[in-house]
Amino acid sequence: MTWRLPVQGRLVVFLGASLALSVVQAPWLLYGAAGVLCLLACRQRLPRRMARLLAWTTLMPLPWMAVLFVLAGREATGTWSAGAVWGLVRLAPYGTRIGCLMLANLMFLNATPLPELMAVLRRLAIPDRIALFLMTLIRFLPSVLQEVRRVVEAQRCRGLERRRLLTPSGLLALAVPLFLAQIQKSHDLALSLEIRGYASSKQP
Repeated sequence: MTWRLPVQGRLVVFLGASLALSVVQAPWLLYGAAGVLCLLACRQRLPRRMARLLAWTTLMPLPWMAVLFVLAGREATGTWSAGAVWGLVRLAPYGTRIGCLMLANLMFLNATPLPELMAVLRRLAIPDRIALFLMTLIRFLPSVLQEVRRVVEAQRCRGLERRRLLTPSGLLALAVPLFLAQIQKSHDLALSLEIRGYASSKQP
């Protein structure tokens, strides 16, 4: 399915949905939004590889997040049984919110070529520096997901099995290369901006 809205309309819908998902508190609204986004993603035919990678990166931290929420519940209630219920009840909407925001970001970028988005930002008279910052921010998640896929494939070629990905050693084998790759990308982006004259002028 292709979006019939113009790029401006898609941008408004994406920003409005992101804002709503960030501030809404009712769990049933979050679960409803998750269902609607999943249906739209199926109709939009989001690439399967991207959808699987999104699901994997969303579900992978859940065990560790559950531990943190249960520990917070133990601190809040004073008992482990009540703390587990307290933590898991609050983990569900929190994880749903994060997953919805990530899915909305990928759907928007899958439907909107970056040159069109950049042209719209310029037509709105948004300064180039701010437009470049927004483009970098919007592209952050897809860039990270692509890097995760590259690291996973490289580590699997080195013998890392699927069942070891959720172990501490497996997560470390993914997290360290991913962290170093993001540091290198940040350095390259900063250098590119400086070469293009976006760096702040030196003070006398």
